[in-house]
Amino acid sequence: MHEEEALSQFSNPEFNPNGIAIYPNSKNGYWLSNPSADTSRPNDLDFTNDLLTLMEEKLCIDTRRVYAAGKSNGGGFTGVIACNATVGSRFAAFAAVSGAWYNTDDIPGVGPCAPAKREEGYPFLEFHGTIDTTAPIDGNTKEHPKLPVIDILEGWAERNGCGANAKWTKNETVFQQLLVNHASWDCAGQAGIVQHYREGENGHCWPSTVGNDDYERLASQCPLGKYVFNATEYIFDFFGHYQLKD
Repeated sequence: MHEEEALSQFSNPEFNPNGIAIYPNSKNGYWLSNPSADTSRPNDLDFTNDLLTLMEEKLCIDTRRVYAAGKSNGGGFTGVIACNATVGSRFAAFAAVSGAWYNTDDIPGVGPCAPAKREEGYPFLEFHGTIDTTAPIDGNTKEHPKLPVIDILEGWAERNGCGANAKWTKNETVFQQLLVNHASWDCAGQAGIVQHYREGENGHCWPSTVGNDDYERLASQCPLGKYVFNATEYIFDFFGHYQLKD
């Protein structure tokens, strides 16, 4: 997954000086959050669980500080991981860039979101461009409809103790020139446990101040050629606030 490594820069010590980054491939090209995914067992959740067990056996890692992140279909799969009581409970926090949010309730092996109960909650961070036509921020009604991002955020706010249809605690413009808005939810005494960056004039691209392959391949969606912040920097800062209880 050299493309994902180059895109995310998760192996770059400038962003990630202390962690190990792993770039798995989905089964037959679609992660299990996509209705076109191969749902036969072992599925992507089984694979993720087995992969994490293997990494714990082979590498010296802090099992309290394991995180999941992805883009597009991979971003949607981070939500599937978090919703799974067995696999999601092994991860401390989750992040998605331009997540493709399908309704997974009827996908075999996934079903309705049912995370394990835990004191730490499920910290969730999402980035989305306002001109994304691949995974529109407000969803769509095509053959495989995608859900509005706000539904995903409010869902995680509710699961983290904010109650149904919880509105953000804070919503502010952080980059005036492109109208980038940062919204966050404080739930059950945990400040900013759910967060979102709404990116004006950005499409289905991983925000980067130096540009990346997304901006070259998807020039029509990402006309600026680069962006005003590095999503990777924000992701690692977010992850750094969370770890599982012993």
